[in-house]
Amino acid sequence: MENKFSKIVMLFVIVFSLAACTAKTTETPTESETTEKSKRGGGQKGKKGKRPQFADLLAKMDTNKDGKLAKSEVKGRLQDNFAKADTNGDGFITEDEFKNMAPPKRGQR
Repeated sequence: MENKFSKIVMLFVIVFSLAACTAKTTETPTESETTEKSKRGGGQKGKKGKRPQFADLLAKMDTNKDGKLAKSEVKGRLQDNFAKADTNGDGFITEDEFKNMAPPKRGQR
């Protein structure tokens, strides 16, 4: 009887352990989490092929909080292509100018 009980307990431990491991490795984001990430621009820094959202750039770079980006505020590819983005030549990139920018060519920077 004791031997049978030990086998049942061992089997239960194995099954429970496998179920717990499987649950941890197969977790996927919910639909709302996936939708929210896509609204924010993917949520990962430096993701190739994805243009950041203008609101994210403002949050990171708009030091004077005026709702537009001056060349002194921007970094990276945006600074390199500032003149192309600033289509009206006023020294700032607005949301409309950013949205109308051609995407950078692959390998540029």
